[in-house]
Amino acid sequence: MTSLILSPSEQDFITRGVEKGFRADGRGSLDRREVTLRTNMISQANGSARCRIGHLGLGTDVLVGIKAEVNTWTPGEPESLGSI
Repeated sequence: MTSLILSPSEQDFITRGVEKGFRADGRGSLDRREVTLRTNMISQANGSARCRIGHLGLGTDVLVGIKAEVNTWTPGEPESLGSI
């Protein structure tokens, strides 16, 4: 994983913002963004969810789906006969 390199002016902006209780998006240091979580968002998946933090277009939007097939396999059998 690469590390994030900030310029001196970016570091100064962040440090002064923390000291003054200011965030770039206008929230105060104790203000939170709205969080919504919805399940069953993808009909073709066995399980799915969408999590939004903040307003659409201005926050974070995460969509995840899980597709799984349950099968059995007995140790010693060729793997082609079943899968886990």
